[in-house]
Amino acid sequence: MNIITDNLRAVATYWWVILVGVIMPLLDLFTFLHPKSKEFRLPHWGRIGIAALAIVAAELLAYRDQGKNLTTVIAEKRQLSVDKNDLGEQLRQARQDLSECQGQVPAEKSVKIRLLQAASEYEKLWRKPPKEPICTQTNTMTPEEQRKVIAPCVAWMNARDTEYQRFLAPEIIELIRVAKGKGADVSQDLEQCAPTGACGQNPLPLRLRALSKSLNSRDEVTH
Repeated sequence: MNIITDNLRAVATYWWVILVGVIMPLLDLFTFLHPKSKEFRLPHWGRIGIAALAIVAAELLAYRDQGKNLTTVIAEKRQLSVDKNDLGEQLRQARQDLSECQGQVPAEKSVKIRLLQAASEYEKLWRKPPKEPICTQTNTMTPEEQRKVIAPCVAWMNARDTEYQRFLAPEIIELIRVAKGKGADVSQDLEQCAPTGACGQNPLPLRLRALSKSLNSRDEVTH
């Protein structure tokens, strides 16, 4: 229905332009240029014929415009299809890039991340209150006085060791076992010192971070 209405409007517009804007001025021009200013008279059938020809010409012009519009619509549709394909390819590439980036980011519960978290938890354990007391011994003290002076420090150390062995040691021992099962190079010394947390000159957190570094984001051993 809209197509028919649009066509009738276009034909009416062109018909009016042809009849009033072209034919009638030509008749007036004939009268103006005639030596005797004779008016050009058309018979009734001629007027009807000219009006009919104007309608035919208007219909042809409207049809031409519809053809142009159709060509424009087809071109726009083709361009939209090309743009859609380009956007689809960009979306596919973006998803692939995102998947690759996600593959490089360790999972929150991966052994690699849990080793780093365990190292941080170990350090927090020894920094949290109450702070280690000051237990200064001198050569002038008797053995009994020295024992009394050092007693608070011993108690503090024992409390920290007990807390580590109850809460952190089981998880760290398990993480070391799992990392070793994945092929990571776990020294015997690390396995022996992990239960107590006393790893000598190479502190336990340093060893755990080194072990984490030997695994990639998928918990595979790096070479």
